[in-house]
Amino acid sequence: MTPRGLLALLCGAMLGGAAAAKAAPAEIWLTGTYRPFEENGPPGKMTDFMELFRPDAPWQTAAKHTKVFSTSTDVLIGAPEDQLRAMFAGLKARGIAFAAEAAILPDTRNCGWGVKGAEGYTKPGVMKAMAERIKRLGGTLDYIAMDEPLWFGHHDSRPGMCRTPIEEMARDVAAQVAAMRQVFPAMRVGDIEPIGNPEPKDWLAQIAQWSDAYRRATGEKLAFIRADVNWSGPWRPALAGFVRQLRQEGIGYGIIYNGGAGSRTAQQWARQAEEEFAGLETDPAMVPDHAMFQSWTPWPKRNLPETESGTLTNLIVRYLAAESRLTLAREGNSLAGRLTDAAGKPIAGARIAVQAIGNGRARLGVTETVTGQVPAAAASALFALRINMECRCDGPADVAFGRLTYAEPGRPPVAMTLASRKSESVGGLDRYVAAPGQQVLINTASFPVTPGANFTLTVPMQASAASADSGVVGVVFLDKSGNGIQRRVVPFAAGRAAAGDAVTGADGRFAARPPADLLRDSPGWQAEFAGSPAYRLAIARAQ
Repeated sequence: MTPRGLLALLCGAMLGGAAAAKAAPAEIWLTGTYRPFEENGPPGKMTDFMELFRPDAPWQTAAKHTKVFSTSTDVLIGAPEDQLRAMFAGLKARGIAFAAEAAILPDTRNCGWGVKGAEGYTKPGVMKAMAERIKRLGGTLDYIAMDEPLWFGHHDSRPGMCRTPIEEMARDVAAQVAAMRQVFPAMRVGDIEPIGNPEPKDWLAQIAQWSDAYRRATGEKLAFIRADVNWSGPWRPALAGFVRQLRQEGIGYGIIYNGGAGSRTAQQWARQAEEEFAGLETDPAMVPDHAMFQSWTPWPKRNLPETESGTLTNLIVRYLAAESRLTLAREGNSLAGRLTDAAGKPIAGARIAVQAIGNGRARLGVTETVTGQVPAAAASALFALRINMECRCDGPADVAFGRLTYAEPGRPPVAMTLASRKSESVGGLDRYVAAPGQQVLINTASFPVTPGANFTLTVPMQASAASADSGVVGVVFLDKSGNGIQRRVVPFAAGRAAAGDAVTGADGRFAARPPADLLRDSPGWQAEFAGSPAYRLAIARAQ
């Protein structure tokens, strides 16, 4: 269970509380994972992207409930014609609409295009050419979702970015839309923008200004704005405000559900995504108009089959499962709670796993391990701690660390503490406590590394569950001039210990008695229902 997912599952209460009945279900949108070659696979081995469009493809349930399928500008411009023909034919046979994630900002100012990590830009004329290619190959462009034009076209201040005024950017986009509508007059236009980054502070106001500018430039409202949520950042208040704003403006609200880039398996990736929607949608006000399932990380490797945990289509099946609700409270030396469906009907015979969770003080630690390859240009490295800075994060921190260890073949391991005047020693660990917005930056002395070598970073830590949104710790690689060129970090994570399992009775209730040593340390507590074919997972916490 990831810290961000744990907090996601608690957000219903923080965003206004959960009602007894489920809101209208969201439309399901899918961006299938398209990779020309499998990572770490033999040359020429294709992914299963094209298998999605076979009539007998093993995603019958997920496909039946999928409203829209989308893919990127790069795929629509660069994929072989026979693949695109098969894709459009397969979607039409299933009655699934088609959308393009459009890099709609024209590269007319010698900026934006080609900047590393920048999205949303393409050469002039590409959008209309893409629409014409779709039509020629038998497709219908029902929607476009603009790829974060406000963020990359206006806000992004890195060298080489455009910083185009919003009104001017809206006129550029309106011209692109008009050209595409010459091919598909009924096409509907929406937007994708990030939510949950700590800055700019007026981001929601900028989104409102952008949507107004688009309306003035085109004569129509955006059909939707989809939230690309930074799940490891301070997303909860921002997302709540975003949803209220869209509802007031009469613009559709979409959200992307996906796992983290740090996932180590497809199952872990999918589990994180389920934690997001299972927690968020217990609040009916937060149920989106459309839920997008998509990944731009190495996971999942496969789209199919829908019956296998860790595939993209299986995640849709998990989304289709009914909601479950779990409560937990400490009663003396026992923990007790109840599992029900969204209407309050008890769920009997379900296994509930109970855990103790570190609170930053109780001795429940976790050791995180990171492996990788030293960058070719690296000459040295240092250990680094960041709280509420350089991490798109903002929250309370109560974290403690032992000696961080860096090891690579042929060199003695390097072990250091992060101790500074900002820390206190607790049980032999260096403890840091910070309020939301309070920033802590610590770099250790540097040490030599071997370019191209494999390395292992080991980080022993104790943290409170609430610290998950507040920072990272890890290693920063430096070049010969001492400039940072790459970092490998881990977010703060609370330690956990099994505190007993229980099975719900006919009334949905359960009870567990944790070991005495865990009770004595007074940590936090968590109960988890891992889900079933019929029900989504559910998690509850108590002190």
